Amino acid sequence: MPLTKATYSMINGAIANVLDYGAVGDGVTDDSTAFDLAIATGKRVYVPKGKYSINATIATRTIIEGDGSTETILYPHDVTKGILTYTYSASTSPFAAYWTYHSEIRNVGFSGKSPTYGGYGFTFGGVDPTTNPGNAEYANNVKFYGCYFTDLTVGVKFPFGNIGSEFYSCGFQYNTYGVYLLSNNSGSGDVMHAGNKYFYGGEFHKNTVAVYYSDQVDGGGVAFYGTIIENNLCALYYYSTGSCLFTPFSFNDVWFEKNGAVDPAEPSTIYIDTWSGSTVTRALFNKRSFIIDGTGGQVYFNRGFFTDCYIKGTAQTVTVTDSRVENNQDNSGYTCTVDDPSTSSIIIRNPNTNYGPPRSKGCIIEGSPFLGLPTISNNGLHAYGRWFISPARRSKISAYGPSRIYSADGTTAITLNGSFSLTGSIVSDGRIYDSCNEFTRSSFLSSEYDYLSNPDSSFTTTAGWYVITFDVKQTVGTVSFSVTNLGTAQMATELTAPSNNVWHTIAAYAYSPGGQTMQLWVRGSGSNATWRMSAIQIHTFPTQRQAQDFITGGVYAE
Repeated sequence: MPLTKATYSMINGAIANVLDYGAVGDGVTDDSTAFDLAIATGKRVYVPKGKYSINATIATRTIIEGDGSTETILYPHDVTKGILTYTYSASTSPFAAYWTYHSEIRNVGFSGKSPTYGGYGFTFGGVDPTTNPGNAEYANNVKFYGCYFTDLTVGVKFPFGNIGSEFYSCGFQYNTYGVYLLSNNSGSGDVMHAGNKYFYGGEFHKNTVAVYYSDQVDGGGVAFYGTIIENNLCALYYYSTGSCLFTPFSFNDVWFEKNGAVDPAEPSTIYIDTWSGSTVTRALFNKRSFIIDGTGGQVYFNRGFFTDCYIKGTAQTVTVTDSRVENNQDNSGYTCTVDDPSTSSIIIRNPNTNYGPPRSKGCIIEGSPFLGLPTISNNGLHAYGRWFISPARRSKISAYGPSRIYSADGTTAITLNGSFSLTGSIVSDGRIYDSCNEFTRSSFLSSEYDYLSNPDSSFTTTAGWYVITFDVKQTVGTVSFSVTNLGTAQMATELTAPSNNVWHTIAAYAYSPGGQTMQLWVRGSGSNATWRMSAIQIHTFPTQRQAQDFITGGVYAE
């Protein structure tokens, strides 16, 4: 009886092993045909441990599984094409493909080939977003499990919208773009937004841009859950057109560390694709953790870590909730920037901070900030971290009670003393009141300190929590404020209006063990200065929650 040679398929069951279809797996030989033949069987495709140089196409529902993302490695044989390209599957109705999960990729690594690297890992419909090969926008819905993308021009590219994919525990390292999410801008085919992509766990590390999102139509719905995003020159480039987004872009419990400007050791500028219709240009940006461009978009950060956000566009809203936020580079933080605070804003709710939240123009702290280093001491760095820009106070109340330590409504003249004597003039401007004090000082030096002497802002603490809020409008130059004795007791220091000709409500709170004497000081910055002050108050409370609630209440207690 003649013997029959056992094939890999006989041994492993109803799967299509690429080795049975001629794959060599040496990382040099073109194994594309073997992969195409295995995929065409409609069976689960198994890719054993090895290195495969391919440009293969998936056109039917396919499950591809390897032996691990560092054991089964796919290289681009031609770097101008995707290693794997997922194409539209013909159907009597495009919606049959549109809403059904078609394919899964499991335990496979996608890598650029040494020494040149580059290429595209997994692409939907093609590589070139300007040329739609036909219904490419309907190449959708692939699940990725335990896959790894490294040393590529783009790890995963969605050039035509291509909604509905999910990523589970996938890694993106050392790519120009980790994932590239683009609406269908090709000029042909149906409208397709860039959203509906979901990431669970996984890591983005050492990419130029970890996540790229550019949407010129209605859309949204990109979300990250428990992902690690660290050491990228840019963690997120986000662009929208002002369409009404159905669901905002969101990060949930995501670990951000040393992205963008937070790491000064990396190059300071990067080139990023910017799209106008079907035309792309490469624009030079200063590296930032988050670059929010375009108009009318929404990005949410829920829990996790937030810092170093740059809103370049207009009518953009970034909302940060229950997150760790830092402004200080020594604590893995960096300042935030809003180019157009008249239309865009960063709203930070209930933050947790050790060295201070972002305090630039357009950044507002809402709710109850939690200070990790609240106790008043001689540490100026801790004192600098205790203040923030609060929402404008909405009302005033009278007879507040024994909590009031100091108040000055600004409707009568306030006198400063210290390095010099200066009395404010009354002008018709203000928030809580119609009038306020205006001060002008020529060549107000940074070595000059004046305190509010009439009414006298000096106070000595008992054990408890202390709150200061006041309104300030800087019109010429810059001054800063501090609640301190200029030595051993520093409650809050360098409180500064982030932009001129706009009223800001500044707030700070801290815990005193008692026996500390302080007052409210103002300091120059070496230039002519004109500023206005109104509704200044200092209160004390027995608990941190009461201090936070007083700030949240948004009142001036007469």
